[in-house]
Amino acid sequence: MVRDCTPADLDVVHALHVDAVLHSTAIWQEEPHPRSYFDGWLAERRGAGLPVLVAEVDGVVAGYASYSGFRPHAGYRHTVEHSVSRTWLAERGYDPAYGARPLRRLMQRQIDDRLARAILAGDVRDGDTVRVDVAPGGDELTVEPFELAEIVEE
Repeated sequence: MVRDCTPADLDVVHALHVDAVLHSTAIWQEEPHPRSYFDGWLAERRGAGLPVLVAEVDGVVAGYASYSGFRPHAGYRHTVEHSVSRTWLAERGYDPAYGARPLRRLMQRQIDDRLARAILAGDVRDGDTVRVDVAPGGDELTVEPFELAEIVEE
């Protein structure tokens, strides 16, 4: 079951965060946040109207998710984020009745499928960087290769 996160969930959210930082690349930080960070984290996201969700399996919190702006963690030093597409996904991929479940299908259709077509067409190659952006008209996303220099000029 996916549901809204409550302050009572934050001890488990912190434990999951620490595990992800230390043992995976799911969160691109080099040091985990202390437990005290998460009280403000939850309040900040709620204040911004962003969902903070937890997934329960047999009544136990097994995962969490939220939207946020780009974070300047050290692990992100080789990446660039375009938050317009994240906002577009957040607006279309969250449904109060189903939580964030529609987000996965939306990302598959709008990003994964387009990226696969670009790879098969030879437009994107191994090691390329791609830009995910909102298409003119705002009804879909675009996925296209770009050079970092393009970001600096914008």
